[in-house]
Amino acid sequence: MSVAPALGARRSRPRSPQWLWGLAYAAPAVTLVSLFVAYPFASILYHAFTRWDGITPGSWVGLHNFRLLVHDPIFLRALRNNALFAISVPIQVVFPLLVAYAIHLRIPGWRFFRATVFLPAVYATVVIGILVSTSLQLDGPLNSALGGLGLGSFKHEWLGSANTSIPVILLVVVWTNFGYNVLLYLAGMSALDPTLEEAARIDGASRLRALRGRELRIKRRGRDPGAGHQYGCNFHFLVPC
Repeated sequence: MSVAPALGARRSRPRSPQWLWGLAYAAPAVTLVSLFVAYPFASILYHAFTRWDGITPGSWVGLHNFRLLVHDPIFLRALRNNALFAISVPIQVVFPLLVAYAIHLRIPGWRFFRATVFLPAVYATVVIGILVSTSLQLDGPLNSALGGLGLGSFKHEWLGSANTSIPVILLVVVWTNFGYNVLLYLAGMSALDPTLEEAARIDGASRLRALRGRELRIKRRGRDPGAGHQYGCNFHFLVPC
């Protein structure tokens, strides 16, 4: 007789709404994102339509700043450079998929390929920058090797010329992101059911067809690095050259 009232009292104890707990957990992250992302973005968007020197209050000028950008050769050149980097996105998406699929199939030498492909992802960006800038100097190892092979006429200031600096930087970006993208694809492939590919082979599907099906399943699971991610990463290369 004494247990029933206790159970009834326990059931009638008021509970806090679940959304309050979710709001409490999300509040620190929402505060930081609002303070360091949303507010600066809104401020930049507002000042894009004003004439502002950074000190005195800005005056509203409407689309005048954008009209100046359209006729600014430096800005147009920066857009061209960004378009060149955008062209590399299919390379950064398709080639890592093929390499990841080969490693996943464990072809002969897959351990060596896995180590060499992941090597750029291990290095810090500063280390890669110092390595590339040192190797491509006028008196660097690359030009010295060309001179030793009797190809001295091909010596060039690779990072100091407008004709070669952007392609060289593009190759470095593709090289540094390659291992990271392969790792993402491998993570998605390892989470898939291996019996699906076996069933596809039994049904007579080619390796290319199986690879296409695997890619679609990775995208559905949200583990594809995605072209959108690569476009966003390359957008900060809006530099005139």
